[in-house]
Amino acid sequence: MKQTAESFRSILILLLVLWGVFFADLLLPWNLASFGIYPRTLSGLIGIPLHPFLHGSMGHLISNSIPLVVLTWLLFAAYGKRTYGLMTGFVLLGGLLVWVFGRSAFHIGASGLIYAEAAFLVAMGIMARRFLDLLVALLVIFLYGGMVWGVLPVNPYVSWEGHLMGVIAGVFIAIQMRKGAPAQKRRRV
Repeated sequence: MKQTAESFRSILILLLVLWGVFFADLLLPWNLASFGIYPRTLSGLIGIPLHPFLHGSMGHLISNSIPLVVLTWLLFAAYGKRTYGLMTGFVLLGGLLVWVFGRSAFHIGASGLIYAEAAFLVAMGIMARRFLDLLVALLVIFLYGGMVWGVLPVNPYVSWEGHLMGVIAGVFIAIQMRKGAPAQKRRRV
């Protein structure tokens, strides 16, 4: 029960920060989107840790908030406090990949993190071969399987690179985590 309260509190704080940054951007005379990832520039490096907190519109923020809550809750349910490190890894690795490979534009929003979380949960479900992990993977596919289209360069105003690099980061971290996991004991039947 303690873990549930902590995960709920952490998710609530994350949402409050996202929404707080958005409203601060509306009220203050700054353009916070300029602190996003701008690939292959020195100033764009600051966007690697900041980009998930920056959103271009209310619709953008709303469309990221709900899946971020659901997927982060699933991460907490499956991985407990390791979720903090996982999310940090998703943001930093996905952001670095966008900085290296993204097109010349500001890349902002939490969707790269969302794609990383979804890809991680699905990859772990496939690799772990445990019923609960597989069930979580199937739930993610059922709820968010349509996200697969977001990795394609369909809309010039959407950072499909952020989505794709999030998927790559999530799968890479899942593979690395799986490699580092101790071998599971097998039951004899």
